[in-house]
Amino acid sequence: QVLDCGGRWHATTHTAARYALHIVAEDPPRPGLIRTDGPGMAIEVDVWALPPDGWARFVARGVPGLAVGRVELADGSVLPGFVAAADEATGRPDLSPYGGWRAWRAAGSPR
Repeated sequence: QVLDCGGRWHATTHTAARYALHIVAEDPPRPGLIRTDGPGMAIEVDVWALPPDGWARFVARGVPGLAVGRVELADGSVLPGFVAAADEATGRPDLSPYGGWRAWRAAGSPR
């Protein structure tokens, strides 16, 4: 979907160490970042560059379980990105100990 909107991969990095990662949708499984008030973790994320019209199209399509929010990266920069919709993460599996979506998938997607 990102590529269809003119997106270009920019980098793989980590969030600041104040996030948790939960499953917010099951079919297909989809992760969502949650900023924590207490101790959190640095979660691996991909940064994509989209042209303004591509970003508008991407956001307009919507992604179930996710909302647009601000994500703080480990270097202190803050970018717009998809985060878990507030009501979608409650009681969902916590993937944070894996440090990111790829690592959770590499571990066999345990629940």
